[in-house]
This record gives sequence, structure tokens and C-alpha cells, in this order.
Amino acid sequence: MKKIFICKILAVLLVLCIAGAAHAVPWKTVKPGKYFPLFGKPIQLESVHTTREICKDGKCYYSYKLIIKRPSRDDGWGRADFRGFKARLHYWSATIGYNPYITLAKEKRVFQNTHQDPHKIVVHIMQGLRPGKHRISVGIIPYPMIGNYSLKKVIQLYRGPYVTFLKDLKTLLSAINPAAAALDIVISHTADATINATIRSLATRYGQVFDLEVLAKMPDLHKKTAQKAALMLAMRNLVPQPDKSHPIYTTDKRLNGLVAKQGFKPGERVKAKTKVPYKFYKYRLGKEICGDGIDNNGNNQIDEGCHFKREIIIDDNECDDDTIKLFVDGKNWGMNPAGHIRHYNVSGLTRGQHKVTVLAVKSGGKAFGCQDNKIVTYSIKLGKGITFSGGGQYHSGRLNEGSKKHYNVIVK
Repeated sequence: MKKIFICKILAVLLVLCIAGAAHAVPWKTVKPGKYFPLFGKPIQLESVHTTREICKDGKCYYSYKLIIKRPSRDDGWGRADFRGFKARLHYWSATIGYNPYITLAKEKRVFQNTHQDPHKIVVHIMQGLRPGKHRISVGIIPYPMIGNYSLKKVIQLYRGPYVTFLKDLKTLLSAINPAAAALDIVISHTADATINATIRSLATRYGQVFDLEVLAKMPDLHKKTAQKAALMLAMRNLVPQPDKSHPIYTTDKRLNGLVAKQGFKPGERVKAKTKVPYKFYKYRLGKEICGDGIDNNGNNQIDEGCHFKREIIIDDNECDDDTIKLFVDGKNWGMNPAGHIRHYNVSGLTRGQHKVTVLAVKSGGKAFGCQDNKIVTYSIKLGKGITFSGGGQYHSGRLNEGSKKHYNVIVK
């Protein structure tokens, strides 16, 4: 019982790990933070999370938050004290080359929040990112403890005192250790240029740099027009791949020409420039005519509901859009509708043994839920009066595209 209990716990933990990994955002550190006397041990990026999708002016952007481990001298409230030199700490993150001063001085948004763990802090990247690869810088900006003001308030109201503070900081660090004065604060003729140079210097020298691959969030294309679907994909830096050669038939005239099925599920995260296939509804009205091999009523099944004396039923098994062809004694009986069922009328077969062959024609591919782009999964079910030579009336399997599987069946 104890072993069973432990196994159950391990299974639950494994599921949780898998679930957590499914939401992970791909990133890689390319430059770790460095020691700085005022900060102590450097910051450490622990995880990156997507927060939301913002679409405007024909493009979609994604915002992110970072979970950062505070440096060792941060008291957990964003304050640092080094040899009596006290400062508040502001955490900042943006793409390399982004002008930090403009955002800090003028924006109204908050770019850092407390974390439930006082040794950590939540830092938001300062701008929305398009799907693709980006290099991100995250750093710390010290500022004087003037009242309860934020860094933005200090910049807006106390540019002069802030420049003096930065000069004092450089003097202090130079006195302690000349090597530590690599802050390289440029004392310029304007306070704004000094602040901007300081932020860039701190982020470059003592911050952390990482590469982030921004993934697009797959939109729901179902029942959208061809033009709307293409626009929605292009907005997310994805490549539209409409397929009008293989429609999904429908008896609902209102759906004619609208998107019926898409590769990749809505909400799924995919890389920029990914080709997204999708199919359209095509209106067709009629009743199912048994035995003609046509989907007369437009429900993507052939000869369903027909009462054949003997029949063989072929279906894809694990994912949509697999196509399979059936042969009986070498005779071609046709294919199933992509990803759907076909009932084959084999009432004319004589009693005795016959050879049934399944040919894997085309895989739906990963875009339509298959595990592999070249694997076809299928099931074959025998109707009344037919059994496999080894017994039973059902088999399923996996085949490479173009491969065959032979079965011997007995007609009673």
C-alpha cells in the first residue's frame, strides 16, 4: 500500500510538472548580472511569463512579466544601505536599445510589483513585443530617498537632486574601490541625459541580459471569412495557408465560404512565421445515397446510416485529416473523407477468405493534432458476417505515409 501511495504522489507531481512546462516561455540568459557594491550579489532572472495580448493598428503585441530574485543588499522593500549611503531601488526591463528615460519620466503605467516572496520582485517589460526573437535587458536603478516618491516622481520633480545623488554615488564607489566606479555616469549639461546615461550604464554593466522568443497566440478562425482569417494571422506574424481544394461540406448555407477547420488550436502558442493551414465550409444539400461513394449530405462521412448486408468501416484514429484507402483482394474501393468515417459496402463478397489492405495515403500532420507529420493512424472495423482470420472485428494501427497493412478476413 505504501508503494502504491508513493507512486500516486509521483504521478501527480509528474502531471504538475508537465502542466507547468506547457506554459513556460522560452528564454535563455546570455549575460548574467555582476556584483556591484550598492546592490551586493547580482539579480537573478528566475522565470518569464506572458501577461496579455494587445492588438492595435493592424499588429498584435505581447506583454511579459519577469520574476526576479532581488540582489543581496535589497532589504525586501526595495531599499539598499551601503556604508551609510542609502538608496531606493527601481527595477527596470526593456529590449536592448530601448530609451528608458522617456518611459520612466512620462508613462503612467507601473512596471514593478511586489512578490509574495520578499526576496523576489515582479518586473514588467516596458513595451509590448511582436512575435519573434528579442534581446532583453533587466537592471536596477538607484535613486535618493526623497519622501515616498517613486523614481518617476524623482525624475519629474527632482532632476537636479538626482544628478547630485548620482555624482555622490560615483564618488563613494571610487573612494572604496576604483574598479567599482565603472558606473561611468556622464555628467552632462542636462539632467535628463545624465539620468538616461546612468540607466543604460547600470543595465549594461550590472544587469542581466537574456534572449526571449515571443510566441504568437493562435486566434480562433472558425466561421471567419477568408479575408478576416488571413488578417488575424498576419497581425500575429503568422503565415496564412488557406486550403480551398479540400472543403468541409455543410448543409448550412450560412457557413458557405467561412473557415471550417484550422491547424493549431485556438490559444495555442506558436513561433513567428509559422504556416497555419485552414479549410473552408462548402454548402451542399442532399440526402445520403448509399453506395455511390459520395458524401451527399455534406457531413463529411460517406454512407453512414446505410444498412448494408456486409460492410467495412474505415476511420482515422488519433487526429484529424488522415486519409486512408481500402483495397479488397487488390481492388481499390476508394478513400475516406479526410479525418472522417467511410462505410464500404462489401455485400457482394463471396464466402471464405479475402485479403483486405489498408493504405496510408496522407497524414493530417502536427498542425491538425497528429503526433508526427508523416504518420497516419487508422482503425478498421468489420460489420456483421465478417471476422479477422485470427478472430475479432476490430483493429487499429499506425503507418508511415505510403505504407500498407494487410489483413486476412473471413466472410461467413
